[in-house]
Amino acid sequence: MTLITGLKLTISLFSIISFGNFIWGMLFFFRKGTRNGAGIHWIKYAGATCLITQFFFIFNNKNETAVLLFISIFLYATSLLIFWLSVKAHGKHRPKICYTCDAPDSLTTHGIYAFVRHPFYLSYSIAWCAGVIATLEVILLITVIIMVILYVHAALLEEKSFESTSYGDEFLKYKRKTGMMIPKFFSKRRN
Repeated sequence: MTLITGLKLTISLFSIISFGNFIWGMLFFFRKGTRNGAGIHWIKYAGATCLITQFFFIFNNKNETAVLLFISIFLYATSLLIFWLSVKAHGKHRPKICYTCDAPDSLTTHGIYAFVRHPFYLSYSIAWCAGVIATLEVILLITVIIMVILYVHAALLEEKSFESTSYGDEFLKYKRKTGMMIPKFFSKRRN
């Protein structure tokens, strides 16, 4: 087995594990809302379509550039790490699934949430980007754009929901010192 073949097999395995974990989260980790918005259907259907497209190109990968294949593996591993740090930060109090119309009943600001407000969406976005880098397929860039738009939209709705609850003031302070999906490493931390 050549290095390139081994890297491609590793990428295939990491992509299956990453997206398998995300599906597990959607089915078993996140709590279902009593009222879900239409956005949840967009996430499910767009996600399934984009996932099939990603897998097609990953499993038919023509990229022979070892450096890019290593970067892709690193991104998948980073994505998985962020995902599981996000799960851990919630402990026994699991968050509600995206696009629920229910008001939030807790605010998590510790662990990985001390750096970004939406680490799950960051994790998913990194995994989508890993597929683009692994395959060098421009069409996969479209899958990244579609899914990131949906994640940002869901995040904005969730934040608006937090602002209108008893967590509003605490959330606004938290929002000032942490990035949505990119950490604010260079901002002054305010207490």
